[in-house]
Amino acid sequence: MGRSPGIGFTHLRTVSGNSARYGASHPEALAARAAERGMDAVALTDRDTVAGAVRFAK
Repeated sequence: MGRSPGIGFTHLRTVSGNSARYGASHPEALAARAAERGMDAVALTDRDTVAGAVRFAK
């Protein structure tokens, strides 16, 4: 089965290295990897901080 036009997949639980004990990747690396995989969106859901949000949004 191929992908249907207009229907994609979005990870809704992605943590970066800003989440102590939960993630290791830099926000930029997460966004770049998602783009490489053809994803239109990814949700950054760091725990107990919003420190990576600005870097991720850029």
